[in-house]
Amino acid sequence: LGAPKNILPYTARDGSGSSKSTAKQDSMKKALAVAGAVWIGGALLGYGLFWPVYLVLDILQGVFSTPPLSWIFGWISSPFSWIFRFLHKGAPLVQQTGTLQELRLATDQVSSYMDAYVQQYGDAALIFATHDGYPQIVNGLLYNKDL
Repeated sequence: LGAPKNILPYTARDGSGSSKSTAKQDSMKKALAVAGAVWIGGALLGYGLFWPVYLVLDILQGVFSTPPLSWIFGWISSPFSWIFRFLHKGAPLVQQTGTLQELRLATDQVSSYMDAYVQQYGDAALIFATHDGYPQIVNGLLYNKDL
C-alpha cells in the first residue's frame, strides 16, 4: 500500500526560502551588470561620465516645467533662490584695458592691401575690411567706384 511510485512524498521546507533569495540576487546582479555596461558604453561613446544623471535631470526638468507643477516647484524653490544668488553672481566683467588703439597701416601699404581685399573677397571686401578693423582700407574701399 503506500503512495503510487510516480508521486513523491511531501517534505516541508526548512523556512529559509533560499531558492527565492538566490534567484532575486541573480536577477539583481544581471540588472546591475546591464546597467553598468550601458553606463560605460555611453561614457565610451562620448556622452560623459555622468550622462545618466543628466538624462534623469533633463526628464525631471521637462516634468517640472509643465504649468501646474512649475507653479508648485516655484513656490518650493523660491525661498532658496537667495542662496543660489551667491553662487551665480552674473556674467564675468570684461577686463578694463583703457582706450583701444585702432589698427593703422603705413600709407604706402594701403593701396596694396586694398587691392588684395578686392581681389580676394570681391564685393564683400568692404565687409571683411571693416571686420578686420582697418579704417584706412575701409575709407579707400568706400571711395572706390568699382565696388
